[in-house]
Amino acid sequence: MTRRSLADRAPYRVRPGTRATVEDRHGESAFVVIEPVNFPADRIAFAEAWVEQANAFVRRSAAQRSTLPQAAE
Repeated sequence: MTRRSLADRAPYRVRPGTRATVEDRHGESAFVVIEPVNFPADRIAFAEAWVEQANAFVRRSAAQRSTLPQAAE
């Protein structure tokens, strides 16, 4: 996933189930965490950590773009 496609699909959230599915703002699956197989709580924790980091990255990127000086016309 490129940085651009990551930003275009944000924000992300976790859809818990048998596996931990990370979905984008449209409810489309971005990916499914399947490891560790025998520890579903760890799968969900990993997915939640990824979501937190990805959403924070998108927020930081948007904030940096808004603070860049505008080109003179």
